[in-house]
Amino acid sequence: PCIVAGCGHSCAAREMPEHLVSGAHHNDLSSAQIPSKNCFQFETALEVEPTPREWWRVDCSWCPVVVETSLGWICVDNRRLVDGMLRYTVRHFDRPLKFTLLLGDESRSLVACDRTVDVTSEDDCVLVHGEQANKFCIREEEADGASRLRLTMRLSVETLSGPGEPAPP
Repeated sequence: PCIVAGCGHSCAAREMPEHLVSGAHHNDLSSAQIPSKNCFQFETALEVEPTPREWWRVDCSWCPVVVETSLGWICVDNRRLVDGMLRYTVRHFDRPLKFTLLLGDESRSLVACDRTVDVTSEDDCVLVHGEQANKFCIREEEADGASRLRLTMRLSVETLSGPGEPAPP
């Protein structure tokens, strides 16, 4: 089944990226910047009250990010804030990959490394407590006086190598 809630489309996992980016879900996906062939950057933004210190206490969710890398399609979905925890699922549509997620920037960051999961998995790959993620947020003031918090993330993928798995070329 499709990863977008409410969509009745069903196809093989390898064919799902084509369905997702075909236009049917144009408004259901978030964009990403692609600085290199196996790395992309995306943001999580949240409108906040005047005191954003405890923004992580508000349950909310964001659209999936779907990107084609040279190693295959990757999807970051189940992006949500629940019970003070920032949660993400990093999925593959073809073969498992190793991913590295960097919150923040090169000068101050939090790094998470794990394996991607398949499209049917319900597992969260990344869990970060809101208080910790707050250290990497940038507060932006809008013209209308509203505040917005932006958390930038960079995700890179590489092939897995280990017992029973082929080494990267």
